[in-house]
This record gives sequence, structure tokens and C-alpha cells, in this order.
Amino acid sequence: MSKEYFLNCILRDDNARTIFLQFLRKRHCAENLLFWLEVEDYMKLETPEEQEARARAIFEQYILADSPFEVNLSHKLREEVTAGMLHPSRETFTSAQKSIFLLLVHGTFDYFLRSDLYKMYKENRDIAGLLTARKRGESFTRGDDEAFELAAAAVAANKGCCILS
Repeated sequence: MSKEYFLNCILRDDNARTIFLQFLRKRHCAENLLFWLEVEDYMKLETPEEQEARARAIFEQYILADSPFEVNLSHKLREEVTAGMLHPSRETFTSAQKSIFLLLVHGTFDYFLRSDLYKMYKENRDIAGLLTARKRGESFTRGDDEAFELAAAAVAANKGCCILS
């Protein structure tokens, strides 16, 4: 599975995306994911009026030099987005969004996958799957029963919980 595909899976999962965002905040580069998410929402807008207002907000928040959450774009891409602001459309931020996606893939994603935060998320997701299977009455081997008891105890004690503030 490619890193691009795997990151896309992470971004489509609410819990995994939240964990990734927290990781990026710790590394002081959350603006990249925030921009990517804003553009995803932007592309769902229906009316030109909505698109224009949201495009302006995204531009001022992420694209303008010295903006509060300025993303790292090449001069060429920044000019392309600026030109697109004359008549904003669904495609206004497409190239910039792709660039930021690749920056996430090649700049921070490997670190995220090796992080304790991701390991805890993955561990808790596996525990949740085990608990769900147990509730459905699926059979377990003796080792699975022991794993289930450990998982149930961890969940009951709220150990390693990935609830984020």
C-alpha cells in the first residue's frame, strides 16, 4: 500500500485524522492539514456566492504571505491561486491542495506512523475491534480470551485512551 493511499485512508477516518492533527500540532505544522481540510469542505460548496466568500477566507488564512496559518507553497503555486481568486471555482485550490498533500506524505507522515500517538491509536483500534467481535459472540481461542480480558481491563481502566482535547 502506498503512503499516499494510506494517508488518504487516515484523512477519511475521523478518529485517525484527529490523531494526525494532534501530532501535527505538536510538530508545529497543523496548518497543512487544516488547509487540506478547508479545501475539501470548499469543494463541496454549491453556489458561487458561497465559494467566493469561502475562497477569500481560505486565501487570507493560508495563502497570503504572513497570513496566520500560511502554508508552504512554491511561488508559482501561490501566483496560480492568487490568479484563481479573480473568479473562484472548485478548482481554485486544487494544485495547492495536491502540493500540501504531498508535503504531508513526504514531510511528516513517516514520523506520524512511528509516533507513540499513532501506536496508541492503532492499539486502541485493535482493542475496540476485539471488543466488538466479542459482543457479536464470535468464538475465541484460549489465547484470544486472555487477550479479550486484557483488552477489557485496559478499556475499563481507560489506559492508553486516545480521546483528544
